[in-house]
Amino acid sequence: VHLEEQPKEIEDCLDAHGMTPMALLLSSVESQDHLSRVCGVHCTHTEAADLERFLAAGGNVCVCPLTEAALGDGVFKSMDRTRGRVSLGTDCNARIDMFEEMRWLEYSQRLARGRRGVVSAGDLAAKLFECATIHGATALGLEGEVGTIEPGVWADFAAIDLSAASLRDIDDENLLGAAIFGGASEGLVLDTCVAGKWTDGRLGV
Repeated sequence: VHLEEQPKEIEDCLDAHGMTPMALLLSSVESQDHLSRVCGVHCTHTEAADLERFLAAGGNVCVCPLTEAALGDGVFKSMDRTRGRVSLGTDCNARIDMFEEMRWLEYSQRLARGRRGVVSAGDLAAKLFECATIHGATALGLEGEVGTIEPGVWADFAAIDLSAASLRDIDDENLLGAAIFGGASEGLVLDTCVAGKWTDGRLGV
């Protein structure tokens, strides 16, 4: 569900229903079980209290920082309330690049707060990568089936060019951070594997 992406959407919903789109959703869905299968896309202007109710009821949030920036929609303002449990998507054709979405998620939060390292304490790159993988699987209702590389999980992954300029001379410990904060898909991704099959075929299994 595209939800509270722009202020005008909220204004129109208040005029028509006397409540915000998120409040309308919360009052309309029958049970918590149903909300666990709902993902609010954007939630850029969702009030913190409403977002907490949505998450507590099992709802998921997907933000598209590159899209929201390109359209001038604003910055997702409740990152702290989600405890970093958001997934990442893309919602326009200006540019489709998950490395950039991860980077913009962190950078937009820095701009909004005037400080660095906002998304989570600890390994920042790993937390951003979880938003693009593990939390994405949860938002799609596929938790435990995709989003990680381990036995019994779908073989979905990307082959990264370790000789790319942005990764040159980077040690293993800093590789993920270098890819997220200095790379782009077209310079890093050699091929992607979906359900065990390489999409390009050059690295075919």
